[in-house]
Amino acid sequence: MESEERLEIWTGWGYVLVYGLTLLALAAFAILCPLAANFTVGVFWGVLLFGVGLASVAAGFVPLEGSLRWDSILVGLLAIAAGVLALIEPLTAALSLVIVLGAYLFASGLFGSVMALQSSYHRGLRLVVSVLDVALGTLLLFVFEPEISARFLAYAVAISLIGRGAFLVWIAIVLRRIEKGGSVAL
Repeated sequence: MESEERLEIWTGWGYVLVYGLTLLALAAFAILCPLAANFTVGVFWGVLLFGVGLASVAAGFVPLEGSLRWDSILVGLLAIAAGVLALIEPLTAALSLVIVLGAYLFASGLFGSVMALQSSYHRGLRLVVSVLDVALGTLLLFVFEPEISARFLAYAVAISLIGRGAFLVWIAIVLRRIEKGGSVAL
């Protein structure tokens, strides 16, 4: 009597699910508390610039071809100064990110659209998320009134997180089905 052996597959669907649910919770926070979300974005931006500045200054002191790299040191000092300013005025820093975030979402959406069209898995859902990013990026790039920009920044981040979070939850469900030996199609 032959017993049918089943190959055990571990997909890590639980981690993907937690990641997706975390993004959805962060989206809810950004919608419910746009000022706090913008403050958080500004502080994060300040810490990031400060850290990049420190790394750049440190890299400048590593001799390359026998001399210091003054360009790296100067750019690092500029990043440190910008980081300190962002930490002092995080809401202003967050507003300056409207243009940067708009450009990022626009470019990310374009790239994601191309990748979705080339993919054979979940093409439609990936395309929807990518087109959403293009639309949000376009809107952010052309919204200049500070109060509207501040709210829109928080809402754009939230909408993008909702799209990505929902996609990850969907992927987790598919991975769980695969792990249980079920069909990939839902």
